[in-house]
Amino acid sequence: MLYFVTGIVFLPGWVALARRIGKKRAWLLSIAINTGAFVGVFFLGPGDALIYGVLVFFSGIGLGATLALPSSIQADVIDYDELLTGERREGRYIGLWSIAKKLAAAVGVGAGLSILGLAGYIPNAEQPEAVLLALRVFMRWYPRYATWSPWRSPLPIPFRKLRISAFSRRSSVAKRGIP
Repeated sequence: MLYFVTGIVFLPGWVALARRIGKKRAWLLSIAINTGAFVGVFFLGPGDALIYGVLVFFSGIGLGATLALPSSIQADVIDYDELLTGERREGRYIGLWSIAKKLAAAVGVGAGLSILGLAGYIPNAEQPEAVLLALRVFMRWYPRYATWSPWRSPLPIPFRKLRISAFSRRSSVAKRGIP
């Protein structure tokens, strides 16, 4: 609950920051905060609930942006694609986005559960040290690797300015009756 409430509270700040520094930069910063907060989880042990709560709070700061900004960037990409091709293909983009998210979740869960099984996970029992170590490693390193892809994605175009100028030109052409 703390995680989600924190994300909701900080979302307006992320929107303002995205307007100021750009959606991609704000999104990447939110990812760094969201996943970076969990570095400390590796070192937690029994009885560290308060410290875990603090880490959850800091991770929640980035949550709102990690949920809202990718969809906003996707809308910009769809508009940019229309500008380049003259076609509206949002169905393709949203379909591929949906499949990619589901595939990533399936691979993550499948790999995670497989690795926990190899580490000796026992259902409904106190876990061996190897399983606890595997969980600590997952919490510490997996989010880091999962966030590398946006850093490498080419989104340098200031979409908002481009979109406003391109679509206003298209609109003025349409008003003059030119196909």
